[in-house]
Amino acid sequence: MKSSGQFSTLAFFMLVHYCLMIMGNTTLAKTKPGNTNNNDRSSLLTLKSHITSDPYNSLKYNWTAKTSVCSWIGVSCGQSNRVTKLDLSDMGLSGTIPPEIGNLSFLVNLKMMNNLFHGPIPLSLFDGMPLLEIVWLTNNSLSGSLPTDMCGTRPYGRNSVGSRLREFDVSYNKFSGEIPTSLERCSMVEVLSLYKNGFVGNLPTGIGNMTRLQRLDLGFNNFTGTIPEEIGHLNKLKELWMENNKLTGPLPSNIFNISSLEYIDISYNNLSESLSIEMCSENLSTVRLSGNTIRGEIPTTIGRCSQLQNLWLFSNTLSGPLPTTIGNLTMLQTLYLGDNSLRGIIPEEIRHLNNLLVLDMSNNRLTGALPRDIGNATLLWGLALRDNALTGNIPSDMFQGDIRTIDLSNNNLSGSIPSNIGNATDLAFLLLHDNQLEGSITHLCNLRVLQYLQISHNNLEGSIPHCLGNSSMSLKLLQLKQNNFRGLFPSTFSNGSILEYLDFNGNNLEGTLPKSLLNCELLTVFDVGNNRIRDVFPYWMETLPELRVLVLRSNRFHGDFLVSSKSYSKVPFLSLQVFDISNNEFAGALPVRYLENFIAMIDLGYNSTTPKLDLFTYYEQSMTFVLKGVELPLVRILTAFTTIDLSGNRFSGNIPESIGKLTSLKYLNLSRNSLAGSIPPSLGNMSELESLDMSSNKLVGGIPWQLSRLTFLSKFNLSFNNLAGQIPQSSIGQFPTFDNSSYMGNSGLCGFPLTKKCKGDDEQTLVPVLPQGDDESDFLDGFTWQAVALGYGCGLVFGTIIGYFIFRYGKPKWFVGLFVSVQYKMNRSTKRNVVRRRA
Repeated sequence: MKSSGQFSTLAFFMLVHYCLMIMGNTTLAKTKPGNTNNNDRSSLLTLKSHITSDPYNSLKYNWTAKTSVCSWIGVSCGQSNRVTKLDLSDMGLSGTIPPEIGNLSFLVNLKMMNNLFHGPIPLSLFDGMPLLEIVWLTNNSLSGSLPTDMCGTRPYGRNSVGSRLREFDVSYNKFSGEIPTSLERCSMVEVLSLYKNGFVGNLPTGIGNMTRLQRLDLGFNNFTGTIPEEIGHLNKLKELWMENNKLTGPLPSNIFNISSLEYIDISYNNLSESLSIEMCSENLSTVRLSGNTIRGEIPTTIGRCSQLQNLWLFSNTLSGPLPTTIGNLTMLQTLYLGDNSLRGIIPEEIRHLNNLLVLDMSNNRLTGALPRDIGNATLLWGLALRDNALTGNIPSDMFQGDIRTIDLSNNNLSGSIPSNIGNATDLAFLLLHDNQLEGSITHLCNLRVLQYLQISHNNLEGSIPHCLGNSSMSLKLLQLKQNNFRGLFPSTFSNGSILEYLDFNGNNLEGTLPKSLLNCELLTVFDVGNNRIRDVFPYWMETLPELRVLVLRSNRFHGDFLVSSKSYSKVPFLSLQVFDISNNEFAGALPVRYLENFIAMIDLGYNSTTPKLDLFTYYEQSMTFVLKGVELPLVRILTAFTTIDLSGNRFSGNIPESIGKLTSLKYLNLSRNSLAGSIPPSLGNMSELESLDMSSNKLVGGIPWQLSRLTFLSKFNLSFNNLAGQIPQSSIGQFPTFDNSSYMGNSGLCGFPLTKKCKGDDEQTLVPVLPQGDDESDFLDGFTWQAVALGYGCGLVFGTIIGYFIFRYGKPKWFVGLFVSVQYKMNRSTKRNVVRRRA
């Protein structure tokens, strides 16, 4: 009985102690100073007062003192009526986060994503919220550094608790500084995202202690140094993102020992050395290591990555052949190996990749024929093998299934385009340019959704099918240049056409230009140069609002540019930047109406907001310009390029003074015409001009000194005219760099660089020297007539004194001997003459 009573007493005290513990823990928060519902209300109202913009009035009429905090928008409370969750995401709020937010001591979940909050994160966010588990502040404008102690032990009533933080996401902000080393104390964190900020420094090795991490996202920052091997200790890691930093060194091989790892992206860093032989983990589905300097061969063990779905290794320095074991990756969906130095043939085993969606091995050194079964992947929608040395025919099996993009350009492929290409009903991009393909293209008519057709620089022939004009409801780019197409220009372009780019340059097309081109209201580039088109100038095209490139060169266009009573547009060619009608049969006066109204060449900023820059910039690879009778390639960014080429026609009359309004013009070629009169001084206003060719005309008069103000002028040709006078001599600009070839054939010109001197060159230069504002100009300006007179005076006095001492003392003897010898010979000659006269 005694022992039974003792046991009952002990059980009673244990029960009382347990109840007191529960009561104590329950009352801790209640007795903690400030932990009341009113304190939560005060903290949130303070947050509201720091919000400077509430565009949707989300809080303005809802967060008021008259209503319960727990009913406020974005606020959730627990059983104790304390705020446990605050979600202000996607409200467009602007302002700062005040320290008072730390008084929400029961807060577990804080989400303020997709707003415009700025300033630092208050330290109280971690000091005053011991229960906080989730912090999502994504996509704001927060700045500053992370708190140095984010996950330390915090006081909680009379106890202390460790950090419960599980998810911390501050991606898409403006944070800076280094990752605090104390971050390793965040042992409970499962998601850490610092993506798209401005963090710097090395990655702390202590990250390896955060063993519960499942997602680590450090991409798009400025981290340097090597990747710490301690990351290999994160045995629960599923996603590792470190792309777009400045990380160096090798990729630690132990990262692939993490069995849970599914996704790794360390692309666009400075990683080097070779790929690990063991780079597969059992769950790995995505590897992105593009944009580094990884070298060596792709290891044959890659075939063990049985779960791999995405392999991105493009833009490295990988070499060697493609391993045949790549055919074992039957789960693979995307394979990007472009921009390396891979060599050899494409292995036949690639036909086993039945789930492949995208295959890109562009810009390597691959040789041999395309595998016949490369089209076995019926799910394939993107194939890019451009810029290799592939040979043979295009396999007919390629055009089936869901294929949407085919890029085989810049190879050595031959034969014809397979006739069954029409089976690829979803094909939108077909790029076969720069090969040796031949035959006709009539079977392209079945490609109803084709958007980009680029088959230039081949040996294709026959007529251009009219269906391509009818397909302009879907077609955006049509480039057939440098082939052997013949016949009439396609006559039908459908109403509502979305065609932006048409290039038929370098064929044998005839006939006239169809007015149905007016249906192509989005047309940006129109190039039909180097054909046999016989027509008058297409005035009607001046109404196309987006046209930026018009090239009619080397055809048989004729007629004059006299202003008719009916103009098609008050402001012709609103967006035009390239106007090339050279080598035709145009006659009469220059097209003054156009030269005075090319708005985009008067103010290049006019086109700066035009959204269609992709196709216009794409045109730069085919641009040439003519200087001194030679076609030269043009390498420029065409968004800022402007040119007018009227050369090789029969234009006559004067060059209008108004041409000087084209202040944004880069290239001007008026050569090989019959232009007369003088060179207008207004050309000196064309401050952006880089090339000026007015050779082989009948220009007279002098070269205006205003041209020497063209400081960007690097190519200049006035040869074979009737110019006269002195060539402007300037201490600035490009004129001193031009040689004789710029002025030859003008017998009246004189002065540098010609050997012919101008009258009075020894006395004074009559051509004005332009003033400058730099230090060199101050130095040159010092050489005035006063300085010259002073130099002559000092030299005369000094020479007289030296001469006196030489002849007074007879030293130096060699100099005196020289003078005496000359004087002796002069005396003997005089004596002989006297004797002869006497005789």
